[in-house]
This record gives sequence, C-alpha cells and structure tokens, in this order.
Amino acid sequence: DVISGRKVCGKYEIGACLRYLRDKQTAIDKGFYLDIPAGERIIHFIQKLKHTKDKWAGKPLLLEPWQMFDLFNLFGWKRANGKRRFRIGYIRVARKNGKTAISAGVGLYGLYAEQITRAEVYSVATTRDQAKLSFNDAAAIVKATALNKRLKVFRDSISYEATGSFFKPLSADYGVHDGGSPSTV
Repeated sequence: DVISGRKVCGKYEIGACLRYLRDKQTAIDKGFYLDIPAGERIIHFIQKLKHTKDKWAGKPLLLEPWQMFDLFNLFGWKRANGKRRFRIGYIRVARKNGKTAISAGVGLYGLYAEQITRAEVYSVATTRDQAKLSFNDAAAIVKATALNKRLKVFRDSISYEATGSFFKPLSADYGVHDGGSPSTV
C-alpha cells in the first residue's frame, strides 16, 4: 500500500519500504538474511500483552501495520553470524501513537521472551519521571497478564529470577551509571 500510493505517507516511510524490498533481493550478497520467525516472534509476544490504561484497559495490545513493520525489521533482519542487523531503532511519531506501550513491550520481550541469561533491560530518559513512564507501563502489563507468574515487580525493577535478569528505569538525573551491560534499552 505504501509503495503503490494507496496509503498516504511521507518520504521516510516510503524509503523504509523500498529499502525492505530491495534488501529482500540483495540480503545474501550484503551478508545478512531475513529471519522471519524472529521478526514475527516479537509481534506475537507484544500482541499477547494487554493495555492497562483508559478505555483500552484489559484489551489486547494490537499493533498497527506500521508498528509491525518497524518491529519486524528491527528483530527479523540478521547478520551472517546470527546477530541482529539493526542495533538501534528510531521511531518518531506524534503523541498517542503507542510509543510508551510498545517500548514497554519491547522491554518485556528483552527481559523475558529472549531468554538471555542475566539480561539487563533499561527504560532510559533524561529525567527519572520520563524513564519511569515506559517502566511503569511494563510493570502494569506484567500485573495484568500471565507474566505475573514468572516476573516479579518491585518499585524500581522487574526481575526474572529464572535467568537472573532485570528491567529498570535509568535517567541522567539519577547519577552516574558505569559497569552496566545492557541487552535491551
């Protein structure tokens, strides 16, 4: 729909779709491949989570097509060594487009679904209050879903004891933080 013009969108969205189609044709030559199950796994995981606010509270967190496209690209493309092609994703959309809930879902995916031993997941922002927005969403999601049987929510962390992993808010106004080894931010 984006490429054909049936969906009105900007040049960056069109460019991302064109790159995706081009990369599907040239991936092997460039040293990467599309791991479709990995791209689908994050989407399925997030869509099993539940909204925790407003009129959507208790309803499944259903992703819009553009959100699925972004997550699929970030998690599905791999380098020849099996590591993700993209280490950083930058999503810039207007307010009320689900950035906080999706970020919480990605954090919970990194904490729980990827099964990384001693994973360090952070919700990062300039101020502590900002960093806690996504973290608080994640904590509320855990409490509202079956994840509450496996993850423990504390005031400033969510832990997954089976792998020794945690999810914490982190901010510039909270002091200096050295020694961390983040797996998802």
